[in-house]
Amino acid sequence: MIGGELSAGLRPILILRLVRHCVMQPPPIEKSTRMASCKLCHKEGRLCLSHIVPEFVYAPLYDSGRKMIGFLEDREGIRSHLIQKGLRETLLCSICERHINRNFEQPNLELWRKLAAYDESANTEWKLFTTPEGSKVVLVSGVDYRSFKLMLLSILWRASVSTRHEYSEVSLGRHEKPIRRMILEGDAGPRYCYPCILFKFDEPGVILRPIRRRINGHRVYHFILTTIHVWYFVSGHIADEPIIDLALREDGVFSAIRLDPRETQLYTELRRLERETKHSRSVVRRINAK
Repeated sequence: MIGGELSAGLRPILILRLVRHCVMQPPPIEKSTRMASCKLCHKEGRLCLSHIVPEFVYAPLYDSGRKMIGFLEDREGIRSHLIQKGLRETLLCSICERHINRNFEQPNLELWRKLAAYDESANTEWKLFTTPEGSKVVLVSGVDYRSFKLMLLSILWRASVSTRHEYSEVSLGRHEKPIRRMILEGDAGPRYCYPCILFKFDEPGVILRPIRRRINGHRVYHFILTTIHVWYFVSGHIADEPIIDLALREDGVFSAIRLDPRETQLYTELRRLERETKHSRSVVRRINAK
Protein backbone atom coordinates (compact mmCIF):
# COMPACT_ATOMS: atom_id res chain seq x y z
CA MET A 1 0.00 0.00 0.00
CA ILE A 2 0.96 3.66 -0.07
CA GLY A 3 0.76 5.24 3.35
CA GLY A 4 -1.97 4.10 5.73
CA GLU A 5 -0.84 2.41 8.93
CA LEU A 6 2.94 2.38 8.56
CA SER A 7 5.46 0.71 10.80
CA ALA A 8 8.05 2.83 12.58
CA GLY A 9 10.67 4.24 10.28
CA LEU A 10 8.68 3.73 7.08
CA ARG A 11 8.62 6.96 5.07
CA PRO A 12 5.97 7.03 2.35
CA ILE A 13 6.71 8.36 -1.08
CA LEU A 14 3.58 8.95 -3.08
CA ILE A 15 4.71 8.57 -6.65
CA LEU A 16 2.74 6.79 -9.29
CA ARG A 17 4.28 6.02 -12.65
CA LEU A 18 2.68 5.41 -16.02
CA VAL A 19 2.42 1.77 -17.04
CA ARG A 20 -0.18 2.09 -19.82
CA HIS A 21 -2.79 4.73 -20.49
CA CYS A 22 -6.34 3.98 -19.47
CA VAL A 23 -9.20 6.50 -19.52
CA MET A 24 -11.74 5.72 -16.83
CA GLN A 25 -14.96 7.18 -15.49
CA PRO A 26 -15.19 8.56 -11.95
CA PRO A 27 -16.14 5.74 -9.54
CA PRO A 28 -19.41 5.63 -7.59
CA ILE A 29 -19.40 6.94 -4.04
CA GLU A 30 -18.39 4.24 -1.57
CA LYS A 31 -19.57 4.43 2.02
CA SER A 32 -17.61 3.07 4.94
CA THR A 33 -19.19 1.66 8.09
CA ARG A 34 -17.66 4.40 10.20
CA MET A 35 -19.98 6.92 11.91
CA ALA A 36 -18.27 10.24 12.57
CA SER A 37 -18.43 13.96 11.95
CA CYS A 38 -18.07 15.02 8.32
CA LYS A 39 -14.99 17.22 7.91
CA LEU A 40 -16.87 19.63 5.64
CA CYS A 41 -20.40 20.09 7.04
CA HIS A 42 -19.54 18.83 10.58
CA LYS A 43 -22.72 16.73 10.72
CA GLU A 44 -22.66 13.23 12.21
CA GLY A 45 -23.22 10.37 9.79
CA ARG A 46 -21.73 7.48 7.89
CA LEU A 47 -18.67 8.79 6.07
CA CYS A 48 -17.53 7.95 2.56
CA LEU A 49 -14.14 6.71 1.48
CA SER A 50 -13.17 10.08 0.05
CA HIS A 51 -10.37 10.64 -2.43
CA ILE A 52 -7.92 13.35 -1.46
CA VAL A 53 -7.06 13.85 -5.13
CA PRO A 54 -9.96 13.17 -7.54
CA GLU A 55 -9.80 9.72 -9.07
CA PHE A 56 -9.81 11.08 -12.63
CA VAL A 57 -6.44 12.76 -11.95
CA TYR A 58 -4.93 9.27 -11.61
CA ALA A 59 -6.38 8.12 -14.94
CA PRO A 60 -3.21 8.42 -17.07
CA LEU A 61 -1.29 6.32 -14.53
CA TYR A 62 -3.44 3.19 -14.80
CA ASP A 63 -2.67 0.33 -17.14
CA SER A 64 -5.35 -1.63 -18.99
CA GLY A 65 -5.85 -3.78 -15.89
CA ARG A 66 -6.47 -0.69 -13.70
CA LYS A 67 -3.17 -0.99 -11.84
CA MET A 68 -0.49 1.60 -11.15
CA ILE A 69 2.87 1.52 -9.42
CA GLY A 70 3.44 3.01 -5.96
CA PHE A 71 6.66 3.44 -4.01
CA LEU A 72 7.55 3.33 -0.32
CA GLU A 73 10.88 4.17 1.26
CA ASP A 74 12.13 2.75 4.56
CA ARG A 75 15.50 2.05 6.19
CA GLU A 76 16.09 -0.83 3.78
CA GLY A 77 15.54 1.25 0.66
CA ILE A 78 12.78 1.97 -1.85
CA ARG A 79 10.22 -0.71 -2.72
CA SER A 80 7.57 -0.67 -5.43
CA HIS A 81 4.18 -2.36 -5.46
CA LEU A 82 0.92 -2.33 -7.42
CA ILE A 83 -2.12 -0.39 -6.28
CA GLN A 84 -5.66 -0.26 -7.67
CA LYS A 85 -7.04 3.11 -6.57
CA GLY A 86 -5.90 6.56 -5.58
CA LEU A 87 -5.45 7.40 -1.91
CA ARG A 88 -8.67 7.59 0.10
CA GLU A 89 -9.79 8.24 3.64
CA THR A 90 -13.09 8.47 5.54
CA LEU A 91 -13.57 12.25 5.46
CA LEU A 92 -16.91 13.33 4.01
CA CYS A 93 -20.57 12.40 4.24
CA SER A 94 -22.32 11.40 1.01
CA ILE A 95 -23.98 14.82 0.66
CA CYS A 96 -20.67 16.70 0.83
CA GLU A 97 -19.00 14.10 -1.39
CA ARG A 98 -21.65 14.74 -4.06
CA HIS A 99 -21.38 18.50 -3.52
CA ILE A 100 -17.68 18.51 -4.42
CA ASN A 101 -18.03 15.92 -7.17
CA ARG A 102 -21.02 17.44 -8.97
CA ASN A 103 -20.26 21.14 -8.53
CA PHE A 104 -16.46 21.24 -8.84
CA GLU A 105 -14.94 18.00 -10.16
CA GLN A 106 -17.34 16.85 -12.86
CA PRO A 107 -17.61 20.27 -14.57
CA ASN A 108 -13.80 20.31 -14.94
CA LEU A 109 -13.15 16.69 -15.87
CA GLU A 110 -12.57 17.37 -19.57
CA LEU A 111 -10.61 20.56 -18.92
CA TRP A 112 -8.21 18.68 -16.65
CA ARG A 113 -7.74 15.86 -19.14
CA LYS A 114 -7.12 18.32 -21.95
CA LEU A 115 -4.56 20.27 -19.94
CA ALA A 116 -2.80 17.15 -18.66
CA ALA A 117 -2.46 15.82 -22.21
CA TYR A 118 -1.85 19.22 -23.83
CA ASP A 119 -0.32 19.09 -27.31
CA GLU A 120 0.27 22.42 -29.01
CA SER A 121 -0.04 20.90 -32.48
CA ALA A 122 -3.50 19.50 -31.72
CA ASN A 123 -4.87 22.30 -29.54
CA THR A 124 -5.70 25.50 -31.41
CA GLU A 125 -8.08 26.82 -28.77
CA TRP A 126 -5.39 27.88 -26.30
CA LYS A 127 -2.57 30.26 -27.21
CA LEU A 128 1.09 29.33 -26.78
CA PHE A 129 3.63 32.12 -26.49
CA THR A 130 7.20 32.67 -25.35
CA THR A 131 8.10 35.32 -22.76
CA PRO A 132 11.09 37.66 -23.16
CA GLU A 133 12.91 35.43 -20.66
CA GLY A 134 12.39 32.42 -22.93
CA SER A 135 9.67 30.63 -20.94
CA LYS A 136 6.90 28.92 -22.89
CA VAL A 137 3.43 29.73 -21.58
CA VAL A 138 0.05 28.23 -22.43
CA LEU A 139 -2.73 30.81 -22.17
CA VAL A 140 -5.74 28.74 -21.10
CA SER A 141 -9.16 30.32 -21.63
CA GLY A 142 -12.81 29.39 -21.34
CA VAL A 143 -12.48 28.14 -17.76
CA ASP A 144 -15.30 28.35 -15.22
CA TYR A 145 -13.49 30.37 -12.55
CA ARG A 146 -15.67 29.38 -9.63
CA SER A 147 -15.84 25.61 -10.12
CA PHE A 148 -12.22 25.15 -11.26
CA LYS A 149 -10.70 27.17 -8.44
CA LEU A 150 -12.86 25.42 -5.85
CA MET A 151 -11.92 22.03 -7.29
CA LEU A 152 -8.26 22.93 -6.82
CA LEU A 153 -8.83 24.33 -3.33
CA SER A 154 -10.80 21.23 -2.34
CA ILE A 155 -7.72 19.09 -3.05
CA LEU A 156 -5.58 21.33 -0.83
CA TRP A 157 -8.20 21.36 1.93
CA ARG A 158 -8.73 17.59 1.86
CA ALA A 159 -4.97 17.07 2.08
CA SER A 160 -4.88 19.34 5.13
CA VAL A 161 -7.68 17.56 7.03
CA SER A 162 -6.37 14.13 6.02
CA THR A 163 -4.50 12.03 8.58
CA ARG A 164 -2.63 10.06 5.91
CA HIS A 165 1.17 10.18 6.14
CA GLU A 166 1.49 11.17 2.49
CA TYR A 167 -0.07 14.56 3.24
CA SER A 168 1.74 15.29 6.49
CA GLU A 169 3.34 18.47 5.11
CA VAL A 170 -0.02 20.06 4.34
CA SER A 171 -1.36 21.93 7.35
CA LEU A 172 -3.46 25.01 6.63
CA GLY A 173 -3.81 26.07 10.26
CA ARG A 174 -5.97 29.21 10.57
CA HIS A 175 -6.61 29.13 6.80
CA GLU A 176 -8.38 25.75 7.00
CA LYS A 177 -11.64 27.25 8.26
CA PRO A 178 -12.08 29.98 5.58
CA ILE A 179 -11.20 27.53 2.77
CA ARG A 180 -13.68 25.04 4.21
CA ARG A 181 -16.34 27.79 4.15
CA MET A 182 -15.50 28.66 0.52
CA ILE A 183 -15.93 25.01 -0.51
CA LEU A 184 -19.11 24.52 1.50
CA GLU A 185 -20.76 27.72 0.23
CA GLY A 186 -19.41 27.54 -3.32
CA ASP A 187 -17.63 30.88 -2.94
CA ALA A 188 -14.35 31.05 -4.88
CA GLY A 189 -13.52 34.57 -3.72
CA PRO A 190 -11.39 37.02 -5.76
CA ARG A 191 -8.33 35.79 -7.68
CA TYR A 192 -5.88 36.96 -4.99
CA CYS A 193 -7.71 34.95 -2.31
CA TYR A 194 -5.71 31.68 -2.11
CA PRO A 195 -4.51 31.91 -5.73
CA CYS A 196 -3.58 28.73 -7.58
CA ILE A 197 -0.82 28.79 -10.20
CA LEU A 198 -0.37 25.90 -12.63
CA PHE A 199 2.73 24.67 -14.41
CA LYS A 200 2.72 22.12 -17.21
CA PHE A 201 5.18 19.25 -17.63
CA ASP A 202 5.25 17.43 -20.95
CA GLU A 203 6.42 14.37 -19.02
CA PRO A 204 6.66 12.32 -16.89
CA GLY A 205 3.29 11.21 -15.56
CA VAL A 206 3.71 11.01 -11.78
CA ILE A 207 2.02 12.05 -8.57
CA LEU A 208 4.34 13.09 -5.76
CA ARG A 209 3.48 13.75 -2.15
CA PRO A 210 2.98 17.50 -1.66
CA ILE A 211 5.63 19.67 -0.06
CA ARG A 212 5.57 23.04 1.70
CA ARG A 213 7.89 25.90 0.79
CA ARG A 214 8.15 29.66 1.28
CA ILE A 215 8.30 32.06 -1.68
CA ASN A 216 8.87 35.77 -0.96
CA GLY A 217 7.64 35.22 2.58
CA HIS A 218 4.47 33.41 1.50
CA ARG A 219 3.62 29.80 2.34
CA VAL A 220 3.26 27.77 -0.85
CA TYR A 221 2.14 24.15 -1.19
CA HIS A 222 3.42 22.23 -4.21
CA PHE A 223 1.29 19.42 -5.66
CA ILE A 224 2.59 17.47 -8.67
CA LEU A 225 -0.46 15.79 -10.22
CA THR A 226 0.70 13.77 -13.24
CA THR A 227 1.85 16.40 -15.76
CA ILE A 228 0.37 19.37 -13.86
CA HIS A 229 2.22 21.11 -11.05
CA VAL A 230 0.00 23.28 -8.81
CA TRP A 231 1.30 26.02 -6.54
CA TYR A 232 -1.14 27.00 -3.78
CA PHE A 233 -0.38 30.37 -2.18
CA VAL A 234 -1.72 30.36 1.37
CA SER A 235 -1.18 33.89 2.62
CA GLY A 236 -3.17 36.92 3.67
CA HIS A 237 -0.94 39.45 1.91
CA ILE A 238 -0.46 38.15 -1.62
CA ALA A 239 -2.50 40.61 -3.73
CA ASP A 240 0.45 42.76 -4.86
CA GLU A 241 2.80 39.92 -5.85
CA PRO A 242 3.59 39.96 -9.61
CA ILE A 243 3.36 36.16 -9.83
CA ILE A 244 -0.39 36.41 -9.19
CA ASP A 245 -0.71 37.59 -12.80
CA LEU A 246 -0.35 33.90 -13.74
CA ALA A 247 -3.21 32.76 -11.50
CA LEU A 248 -6.73 31.91 -12.66
CA ARG A 249 -8.71 35.10 -13.29
CA GLU A 250 -12.39 35.74 -12.80
CA ASP A 251 -12.81 35.92 -16.60
CA GLY A 252 -11.75 32.26 -16.90
CA VAL A 253 -8.18 32.78 -18.14
CA PHE A 254 -4.90 31.63 -16.61
CA SER A 255 -1.31 31.16 -17.75
CA ALA A 256 0.37 27.75 -17.38
CA ILE A 257 4.15 27.86 -17.71
CA ARG A 258 5.61 24.84 -19.49
CA LEU A 259 8.51 23.28 -17.62
CA ASP A 260 11.19 20.82 -18.66
CA PRO A 261 11.28 18.22 -15.84
CA ARG A 262 14.98 17.68 -16.51
CA GLU A 263 15.60 21.16 -15.14
CA THR A 264 13.73 20.53 -11.89
CA GLN A 265 14.25 18.55 -8.70
CA LEU A 266 11.54 16.19 -9.95
CA TYR A 267 13.86 14.77 -12.58
CA THR A 268 16.59 14.14 -10.01
CA GLU A 269 14.12 12.35 -7.73
CA LEU A 270 12.86 10.13 -10.56
CA ARG A 271 16.37 9.14 -11.59
CA ARG A 272 17.12 8.24 -7.96
CA LEU A 273 14.03 6.06 -7.82
CA GLU A 274 15.04 4.26 -11.01
CA ARG A 275 18.48 3.50 -9.58
CA GLU A 276 17.46 2.50 -6.06
CA THR A 277 14.01 0.87 -6.27
CA LYS A 278 13.63 -2.81 -5.44
CA HIS A 279 10.66 -3.93 -7.53
CA SER A 280 8.25 -6.52 -6.22
CA ARG A 281 7.63 -9.57 -8.39
CA SER A 282 4.14 -8.32 -9.28
CA VAL A 283 5.57 -5.03 -10.52
CA VAL A 284 8.25 -6.79 -12.59
CA ARG A 285 5.62 -9.00 -14.20
CA ARG A 286 3.47 -5.97 -14.96
CA ILE A 287 6.32 -4.01 -16.54
CA ASN A 288 7.46 -6.99 -18.61
CA ALA A 289 3.91 -7.49 -19.87
CA LYS A 290 3.88 -4.07 -21.57
